[in-house]
Amino acid sequence: MNWEQFQYALGRVNERADIAVSSYAAFFGTSSVYYGLDGNSRIDRIKAGVLGVLFAASLFLRFKLHSKKKSNKPDPNIEKLDFVDKVLIEDRKSLELLLEKTQEASKLEWGTLLRAHEEDRIAHITEILDFDKVVKDGIVTKCKRRDLYFDVRKIIEGDYGGIHHFHPHLPIINSGFNFAISYVDRYFCCDAINLLSFNRPCGPEVIAFNYNNTFIPEDETKTRLIKATPQDIWKYLAKK
Repeated sequence: MNWEQFQYALGRVNERADIAVSSYAAFFGTSSVYYGLDGNSRIDRIKAGVLGVLFAASLFLRFKLHSKKKSNKPDPNIEKLDFVDKVLIEDRKSLELLLEKTQEASKLEWGTLLRAHEEDRIAHITEILDFDKVVKDGIVTKCKRRDLYFDVRKIIEGDYGGIHHFHPHLPIINSGFNFAISYVDRYFCCDAINLLSFNRPCGPEVIAFNYNNTFIPEDETKTRLIKATPQDIWKYLAKK
């Protein structure tokens, strides 16, 4: 196991936030019962109460995550971009510029929008909009260390096919960790193909994802991205 594979393994826990929150709930609930039944001091009773509140909060968050995932579940006959097997980035010039900007290693997240459509279970990304333009047009409203803010209304009105965002290098969340798409990013919207760029020891990287899958580069051009299982990603990280 190399360092990037180790990071990916950590990221997989973050990717399955529903399982992680369920684990927290189990821990808080068990601890609350322990201090409630066996505690002999006022401090133990306070601990039991605090842990009980955390247990209830964890259960509520688990319910909210499950409800969001269930309510957003795409229909294969309508949200076709969520059921593609391959991604083709046809706007090569903009992809080159995106990778160049990624390599600059900004300390803030940044991103842009994509024009894309589905054809024969292939997502065709025909345009990657210029980052400066989407900021000027007020579509990207704020860039922060770990957050990127969009004007969702303008995205809906513009009928875009997906979102790109960049992840800066953080002490733990970097490189291989990024291949595990977070719960929030993956279920942000349906019928979309999204790009994520970040830096690896071997250079700038770009991957794609939708509601159902993650896509990794098929070759060094990074214009063709193929559907990848966790095992495929593990092997991909081993080769670099």
